[in-house]
Amino acid sequence: MPAAHHYTRAEDGLAHPWSGRVYLNPPYGREIESWVRRLVDEYAAGRMTEAIALLPARTDTRWFQLLGDWPICFVRGRLKFSDRPTPAPFPSILVYFGTRSEEFRQAFAAIGDTRAIWEEGDATRAPTGEDDSQSAPSLNQPAPSETTEPPLSPFHKFALSLFPGSRFLEDCP
Repeated sequence: MPAAHHYTRAEDGLAHPWSGRVYLNPPYGREIESWVRRLVDEYAAGRMTEAIALLPARTDTRWFQLLGDWPICFVRGRLKFSDRPTPAPFPSILVYFGTRSEEFRQAFAAIGDTRAIWEEGDATRAPTGEDDSQSAPSLNQPAPSETTEPPLSPFHKFALSLFPGSRFLEDCP
């Protein structure tokens, strides 16, 4: 099921209202700060109930500093998409806006380090038993051809609660 509203760069998503649950994968050029600022402002104004943003992990930027109040997953390795022969040329993060921070952290711990900077002590990281130097999971792997469905991972359960029936989730690890 696609999103109820999907804005392309040509449609200028910044010119349209944002409400409810939002998934943001903004243009990664110089205009990214406008998108991140809009996300922060819309959530603060109460027009969105939850949001997840897929962003480059550019911790040295002004826009990244706007995300300090929200849980972040630093994705291990580089994201791969099935329509591209090579992975992204930069590391990625997922940022969650909403009231279910601990669920987000548990759900995304398998794909990266999950952190919230307001916490006391160390950030939570689920041990995977795998080498961290490996590539990140592909977000667009073909669906398995098995006849029985495997149990849903915490990531899938959390994501399905945000985006019920989403085709995006079929492609996630």
